[in-house]
Amino acid sequence: MPDSTTFGTYTNAKQEKILQEFMDLFKGNSRGYGVGEFDGARQREEDNKWTPGHVRWTWGQPGYGQYRAHLMGELLIGVGVLCDDGCVWFSCLDVDDYEIDYGDVMQRVRATALPLCVFRTKSGGLRITLFFDEPISAEDVIPRMRKLSAMLGYAGCEIFPKQTKLLVDKGDCPSWIYLPYSGTGAYSGEPLFAEAGCMNDGGNLMEIDLAMQYCLERRLNKLSFFNLFSAEKAADANGKKNGKRHPDRIFVQEENHIDTVDSVFHDGPVCLRILSRMGVGQGQQNHFLTMCGIFLLRKYENWSEALRWVNTSILKPSGDPGKLESMIKRLPTQKYDYLCHDEPMSTFCDAHGCRNKKYGVGTNGGVDYPELGMTIVNTEPPTYIINVGTKRMIMDSAELFSVRTFQIKFLEQRIHIPATRKQNDHIAWINGLLDTATEVEPKYIMRTNAAELEVLHEYFGRHVPIWVRRGQPDDRKDSVRVKEEESRIYFKTDKLFEWMRRSYKESDVKAMRVFLADKGTEHKGGGHWWRYTTSVQFDVFEEEVLERWLNPE
Repeated sequence: MPDSTTFGTYTNAKQEKILQEFMDLFKGNSRGYGVGEFDGARQREEDNKWTPGHVRWTWGQPGYGQYRAHLMGELLIGVGVLCDDGCVWFSCLDVDDYEIDYGDVMQRVRATALPLCVFRTKSGGLRITLFFDEPISAEDVIPRMRKLSAMLGYAGCEIFPKQTKLLVDKGDCPSWIYLPYSGTGAYSGEPLFAEAGCMNDGGNLMEIDLAMQYCLERRLNKLSFFNLFSAEKAADANGKKNGKRHPDRIFVQEENHIDTVDSVFHDGPVCLRILSRMGVGQGQQNHFLTMCGIFLLRKYENWSEALRWVNTSILKPSGDPGKLESMIKRLPTQKYDYLCHDEPMSTFCDAHGCRNKKYGVGTNGGVDYPELGMTIVNTEPPTYIINVGTKRMIMDSAELFSVRTFQIKFLEQRIHIPATRKQNDHIAWINGLLDTATEVEPKYIMRTNAAELEVLHEYFGRHVPIWVRRGQPDDRKDSVRVKEEESRIYFKTDKLFEWMRRSYKESDVKAMRVFLADKGTEHKGGGHWWRYTTSVQFDVFEEEVLERWLNPE
């Protein structure tokens, strides 16, 4: 059930100001938006978390009314982050960790010195957000957000946007997120959802008026956003420069600690450099040191000296010398793969960035299965639109189900192919994707009988606007008439078929007869013109098409 919100207690003038700021911050896709309701909310068995009722993607641009209803706690509105032009106005990391020390999170965020806005979600997780004051290409944003997730220790979390482009003409839509400050709902007097809002530096929720000012002040332009990651480029350049001053493949300790870190971990796994700058404490040192050994063995001839330096200079406190020497003896005796899925590396993993490093995971074989940003279009059978690299591709159920055909799709796009894996693992992965996919009703062109609809679209597009402009019937000229009070378009079928035979095959005319027998209504009575006509309802066509016909300029 809806609950009152702080927003609802403000004066009308203050509400209007906040609403405009809210809409300005959370700009998204203009073709549709997500909706959830407090009524019908359900509790998931696996984790006892509540999910909204009647969750759906709704075609049409969200406007003042939808945003206001959201802030009043009447319903939950979601925004598709990616716009149709491939740009975004904000981007976020979605962290589904529900046992979070919010004060600790904000301390970690402050340490980055980045203009991040951190929101608690309705499930009690985190949404770490960057806002922009101009649209920025998703192709530029997503790789940098992956770096950010690794820097913060949230590698593998969901990143929005999930897509870099959309197949708009195929009814594709972006993955979407619920907006904050929606209210908590109630069940038996208890809140259904955690209070969703922006946190201040101490980890406490801010009221929405303060949050809007806080977020607006942190918006970035494109250049500022790119410069956020200049420290990593500087470290790369520093490591490369120092490396050139020494013999190739020989470890040499630099004059200061940071220069040595940059030089040693240059061209290596991204996680190791992040961790080396932080220092690695007890409990995770063995896996980290082993990972360093595997990397340094590939990079340096005197790799054992470099590993000894890591043991004394990076580990806090320094590692056991005896265990270190045992590791140095063991590592060259057999082939080891990187420990990417072990802690602490997995938490700080930037797999995409790592593949571009000379000694990164790209040299270790295999390509991770990607985030597909799946859209399911409810055709019959369903159509799946997924990410294949930076492209969007349509797949049917059989192509998605088979590991082999899934890999072929990547090859067709000249993109590195995910490694073969067991069918049961593939099925489990698909099931996980289905749980987070955006499900939409098909747009006009993807509907059943799309060919017949296209014919009617062209025919009515010629006649309905003429009828509307003229404003009065003419029994001699009218082929089509409209009754807006009935939401129906009436037409003479013999005129339609006569027109079709000029450009279409007789088989198309027969298909239209079948279509009208199913979707149309035949009228044998009525006045002179109305006898022996057929009508179809407005809802056969898209709203924007009807708007263009019924309100011609």
